[in-house]
Amino acid sequence: MLRNEFKPMPIAHCRLKSSLRYTPEDLSTLIELWSDDAGIASDEMTITLVSVDQMAGHHYSAMAELYLPTLWSKAEVAALQLGLARALSSVFSLPAEEVIVLTNRVAAGHVVESGAVQEW
Repeated sequence: MLRNEFKPMPIAHCRLKSSLRYTPEDLSTLIELWSDDAGIASDEMTITLVSVDQMAGHHYSAMAELYLPTLWSKAEVAALQLGLARALSSVFSLPAEEVIVLTNRVAAGHVVESGAVQEW
């Protein structure tokens, strides 16, 4: 379980194969599953979903880019990555091989939120 202290939120931008249809309820389920698995409150997370019509090379049904501040520990990063992958697999009934999560670490001073540069 992750610490209850403040940490900048994880943000996931997910690209889904266009044949994967979803409802607002699916999105709510996705963030709740991710939250439960990662051990942090869902109101501390952000997820976007985008349908992709074409993909060349190796195909993934779900490809997520996870943006995490460098403040998160290695164990916390692993929990967030795995939780997101498992949530995508569960909600869209996908085998693990069809889901990829790529994590981008964001340094302090490289985020503007509420009109201010965020430092941590």
